[in-house]
Amino acid sequence: MTLHRLHNLMFWILLVAFIGTTSAVLFFTFGYRFSIERGIFVYTGSIMIKSNPRSVSIAIDGKPVPLSALSSINQTIHIPGLEPGDYRLKVEAPGFRPWEKTVTVQSGISTEFWNIILPKENPEQTVAAEGPIRKVFFSILERKFAVAETSPGGGVRVSVLNQADDKETQAFVNDDVLFDKNGAENIEWSPDGTGLLVPLRDRKTGERTVFFVNLDNGEATDLRTYSGLHDVHDARWNPTDNRSFFTLSGNSLRLIHTQETDGSKRAETFRDDVSSFDLAGRYLYLITPDSDQVFETSLDNWVFSPEAIPGTIPGIRSMSEPKLTVYDRKRVVVYDRKGGDAFLLNDDGDFAPALIELGSGLKGVQFSDDGKKLLFFTDSEISVAFTHKWEVQPYRDSGEIIQVARFASPVSYPQWAKDYEYVLFALGGELKMAELDHRDKRNITTVASFPQSTITQILPDFGKWLIYTLSETSDGNAKFVSFPFPEQPSFFGQ
Repeated sequence: MTLHRLHNLMFWILLVAFIGTTSAVLFFTFGYRFSIERGIFVYTGSIMIKSNPRSVSIAIDGKPVPLSALSSINQTIHIPGLEPGDYRLKVEAPGFRPWEKTVTVQSGISTEFWNIILPKENPEQTVAAEGPIRKVFFSILERKFAVAETSPGGGVRVSVLNQADDKETQAFVNDDVLFDKNGAENIEWSPDGTGLLVPLRDRKTGERTVFFVNLDNGEATDLRTYSGLHDVHDARWNPTDNRSFFTLSGNSLRLIHTQETDGSKRAETFRDDVSSFDLAGRYLYLITPDSDQVFETSLDNWVFSPEAIPGTIPGIRSMSEPKLTVYDRKRVVVYDRKGGDAFLLNDDGDFAPALIELGSGLKGVQFSDDGKKLLFFTDSEISVAFTHKWEVQPYRDSGEIIQVARFASPVSYPQWAKDYEYVLFALGGELKMAELDHRDKRNITTVASFPQSTITQILPDFGKWLIYTLSETSDGNAKFVSFPFPEQPSFFGQ
């Protein structure tokens, strides 16, 4: 072979090698990988993870993913170049409970997990109070707790525990009443933190009543002392006036003015046919025994003139003890506290309001802060309904209902976790957390344990990255503790 022909051959060999290498690099850059098993180039997918804590280790099919293979984007971890198929993904960190799930990767798609929370294995607990405590109620504005205890005389004592200095002061004591620890009503803090509404029962007759406690002067008033008030329940502060609150006396809706210009108190009657009411923003909502509609009135007007909101809830009139819970006029729940049916009236803006049946036997409901999800639960089952289309993985449709957890034993105090993609609840002496993500299995994890005790309350303070729990032992005493959850990110997001 002549030298000229050899040069030509080398040129073509190098050109072919260059083109092949360049093509391979381009294919690799655009997400293609050569599959030896299939003998072809495959368009890959990826996995995107955002976790708490931020610093985690990741394994795929049992093999650790090297840090050099990870790229962090927006405090998320991106794992690219995965061939389509199923993988076993595990996320863990020292001192935390691991998270694990089978993940399906598709060509050209990033499979996203935006809300992976790893609870600590043994969170450090701080005791805030202990003794014959029955319930605790939190004032976020003032960062104070109202602690309801059994008084030495067998009645009720309410103290205020200040988080700022850990000082406890007695606010109210009365031996003629009892606190219904299994009741649905809570102690209500006034918006400015200077007053309490304490739901109680008469120790002799069992009649419901509410005490108004003025924390400025220590005065406690039984609302039954107002003319014509009896069977007082469901007291709620007026969001437009710190000195007044709404309450029901039987089926009569009253507005109680705690301090008139002359220093007196006054009860004003709005309607005598109210089954239940709720407050949302600067509006009052109510239902009546003779209608299947929900009524709304603005609290900014001097004239109380309720108007029906769009849509009806057939069956309100047949409920034994209806309970109304409102996010706004487009998201309304009515359920029977006696174990009857429950309905969500949902207007997602696309069609006429939809009536969604939630089942029967509901014990409580809670909207997420953005109103896009509704948590509802029975004695043994926790579910979530979506009021809007959820266009983040995993995708959900408006009106879709998912079952989060179901147990043979009773579940207590279900409520939203910080990011509304997890639900907290008590199961005996364990605080549990269940994720909404149904892909593969739904992870249910223990957040904290209280041996030989039963959790009787869960009070998240996510503004401080804390959870408070009240747990009761068999001798009737209880311990009120706090522990960090979820892990608070550092200044640099770690």
